[in-house]
Amino acid sequence: MEPEVQPQRYGLTEDDFERMLVEQDYACAMCSEPFSDAEVIYIDHDHNCCPDEKSSCGRCVRGLLNRRCNIAVGYIERYDELARVYLGKAKTPLPRRSEGLRVVAS
Repeated sequence: MEPEVQPQRYGLTEDDFERMLVEQDYACAMCSEPFSDAEVIYIDHDHNCCPDEKSSCGRCVRGLLNRRCNIAVGYIERYDELARVYLGKAKTPLPRRSEGLRVVAS
């Protein structure tokens, strides 16, 4: 198992990285899916503390993630408010096409 970048860029030592793997049972901190031997592991950190994508101070490291969860967290961090506004405006789901919804161009 390899980190996506050197742990030192995130303020971690190799021992810190290994300790986090053990504490997380060698699984993603978000979905708990075990890391495979060849899988790239992403070091997640709070971008409000350290906005650089590929480094941090070390104090804001949140956990080790797989690629899917790292991407998901990135989208949530960037678009959370936008999604909340949209979901707050969305009243009821539209009927599905099979339920007779027809789109007519105007």
